[in-house]
Amino acid sequence: MLPIVLDSGIVERLFREVEATPGYRLLIDLPAQTITTPAGERIPFGVDAFHKHCLVNGLDEIGLSLPI
Repeated sequence: MLPIVLDSGIVERLFREVEATPGYRLLIDLPAQTITTPAGERIPFGVDAFHKHCLVNGLDEIGLSLPI
């Protein structure tokens, strides 16, 4: 799980859109660090490079300790 931090105004707007739109879905693109709304709006977000690497490559604490 990756908590994404966004401006409170964006979060409030997304919640309003979710309530108003049945089947509303967001696309989270971790490599690009963007959230895409159904309308095509791309919202950037930040993530620590190390955590991004681990998530993209499916690594956890055990996977990081194994030899390559």
